Amino acid sequence: MTIIKLPTNETWTSQDHYDPANVWRKRIMSLAKLATLGPDWDGEDAIPPEAAAIKNAVRLMYHFRSVGTPPPSRIAATLDGGVLIEWQEQNRYIEFEVTDSNSVESVTIEDNGQPVHGEIDIPVMGEAHMGVPDSTISGEEQYLQYG
Repeated sequence: MTIIKLPTNETWTSQDHYDPANVWRKRIMSLAKLATLGPDWDGEDAIPPEAAAIKNAVRLMYHFRSVGTPPPSRIAATLDGGVLIEWQEQNRYIEFEVTDSNSVESVTIEDNGQPVHGEIDIPVMGEAHMGVPDSTISGEEQYLQYG
């Protein structure tokens, strides 16, 4: 089992760090934009993000937010229908590739430059597990209805 060290508010900085709650909301809402991508969105036959991958990314991001992780640096579509969530700082890079399955692949690169690969399960959605009221999740997810 690989242990993935997530950034903490004490050790991680970013240009948006001054208002993490607002940045988290922007990052979560950016998933709605990914849901609008069509086939061949990159001009080279890329597959648009699968609805299940976007939903899993939302669940994962709510989990990270609930445990005090600073907002990710970037959210992007992958070429094969997934979602990439990444944190990048001078000497540290963390990415999670979210697909339509219930597990997520991760890569962490720290000072030594050696990538460490891992895998985590998608957290169960709900107030007891996420630390976020279900009503809040439902209210924000209304913008993420993609069919």
